[in-house]
This record gives sequence, C-alpha cells and structure tokens, in this order.
Amino acid sequence: MIGFSVPKRWSLLSSLIRTITKARTNHVFLLIEDPIFGCELVMEAHETGYRLVPMEVFRRTDQPLCFVVPSVPLDEGIKQSVKRGC
Repeated sequence: MIGFSVPKRWSLLSSLIRTITKARTNHVFLLIEDPIFGCELVMEAHETGYRLVPMEVFRRTDQPLCFVVPSVPLDEGIKQSVKRGC
C-alpha cells in the first residue's frame, strides 16, 4: 500500500511543503508486509537512501492520514529504484 502522512510535531519543511503543494500531507511511504519479521514495515525515502521502519515506530513521529492500494504492481519499480539508490 501507499501511505500519506504528516509529522506529529510541527516542522518548517513539512509546513512549507503542504503550503506550496496545497496538500493535506507532505510525506509518502510504502507499507510492506514483511514475511521474515511478520510485521508491517514502512519503506520511506531518507537523506541516506531508503529506510525500513516498523509501523509502530513510524507512528511515534508521523500520523498516517490515508492509504491507497496501487492499481498496478510496484514490485519491479521498487527493485529498480533500490538498485539505483533512490
């Protein structure tokens, strides 16, 4: 699933993004069911590339507002973007 969120604490960058884009959210992430750990992981872009964080940890700092099931498979695109490092 694709998720959209806002930070729980006020952030200048987040506020600017929402103001400029006129959007309710400023962050997009992928929600992945991880078969190895048996939990939901959030895959998000980070300044160092991608990072995987358990949903429980993500919810400490971010408030998910909306989830969308993509109409096309994202698997191949995700693999390619990870290979290229974002």
